[in-house]
Amino acid sequence: MTFRLYMVQRISALIMAPLVLMHIAVMIYAIQGGLSAAEILGRTQGSVLWFLFYGTFVVAVSIHAAIGLRTVLSEWAGLRGTALNAAAWAILALLLILGMQAVYGVTATSSCCPSTCSADCALWRWNGCPGHRARKLRLQARLPPRRWWQASSF
Repeated sequence: MTFRLYMVQRISALIMAPLVLMHIAVMIYAIQGGLSAAEILGRTQGSVLWFLFYGTFVVAVSIHAAIGLRTVLSEWAGLRGTALNAAAWAILALLLILGMQAVYGVTATSSCCPSTCSADCALWRWNGCPGHRARKLRLQARLPPRRWWQASSF
């Protein structure tokens, strides 16, 4: 590993450390507060702050992991030169793509609104369009839990 890669990995670790602590603190707060997944998504969707937070987190983790796996591939698999660099870049690209898809899924607002999605919902075979699913989950989270003696709908 070159000195430059060593420093980039250490800097990415410095960026990740407070982000990990903040993420853990937020998750503990959410779990102790009894928030459901729908309520959490209701708070994160459309938020630029959460997009920047988790986007930075994904970039730092992707860089850190790609450099670490590059070292492992060099020592254990015996890769060298162009093959080693290509593998590291491929790992970085894969992690960035998957991570940013997750960030988008948590922070993007739904493109569906009640007045325009009737045709779109017909295309979705499961429980309506994504916007209606999220809306339905948010509404269900506000309802009291069904008791065993209450009739169930089949």
